Amino acid sequence: MSLTSTFSFHQVAVFLMDTQGAFDSESTVRDCATVFALSTMVSSVQIYNLLHNIQEDDLQHLQVIKFF
Repeated sequence: MSLTSTFSFHQVAVFLMDTQGAFDSESTVRDCATVFALSTMVSSVQIYNLLHNIQEDDLQHLQVIKFF
């Protein structure tokens, strides 16, 4: 976590959480959804980064998280 200032000189905290490996072949969907949900709850911005184009299973993962 680090503190930084915005353009209007307000201080904000920046906390980066790497969830690399989420939705891998070794984790359950529930485990991945829990990690993703927790990271979303502490975030005002969520970035869902993919290696290639978005696929149908990526959208299904987001749908699972939406209803978690």
